[in-house]
Amino acid sequence: MLAGYSQGAMATHQAGWELKGTDAGKSVIGTFLIADGDRFGGTGANRFGDANQGAKGVRTAFYGLVPDVPKPRDVADPANTADICDRNDIVCDWSTKSVVAGVPIHLSHYQKPRTSPVIKAVAGMKDKINAQLKKAPVAPLRIDWLTATAKSGIVIITAKAASPEGFTEYTPATRTATALSSPMSSAGHRTGPRGPRAGTTG
Repeated sequence: MLAGYSQGAMATHQAGWELKGTDAGKSVIGTFLIADGDRFGGTGANRFGDANQGAKGVRTAFYGLVPDVPKPRDVADPANTADICDRNDIVCDWSTKSVVAGVPIHLSHYQKPRTSPVIKAVAGMKDKINAQLKKAPVAPLRIDWLTATAKSGIVIITAKAASPEGFTEYTPATRTATALSSPMSSAGHRTGPRGPRAGTTG
């Protein structure tokens, strides 16, 4: 699973195309793009946040005007990608209005503990991710729950995956807002028997 915020979202957006068709690309079961500056107007991805469907990222809007800006194209796997963008965000919903109002939106809207569109995206993508896991050539695995925490420009997505042998709780290594997060791995995982309290934290 891949996730990126701001510049990391742009890197993740482009990486999706670079990985498409490769063994590494086939192992990606879900992608979360938070405030994607390469957001494609009319994206086919699963949209979260209150930006209009036609909202364009800042690099998309400046294609042809600024050297080295890549040609706009939608995400490589729209069905399994969450596009998370709030209206007038200066990075993912570029407009003259966002120049004035967009910086505070970009810096604060994704970090609200209860109303963040990141939280809603994680909850909304769980079933799609499980559908991808069913196709994987591995032992049966199911994501029991996903949670997300967004604070101070950092997004952490935590999942508990259940298998016949027990469970494994994954917490990907924290990445800053300007970095591409690595695919979900077993780094920091915990294993144990099933049970109503198994894998709980706090």
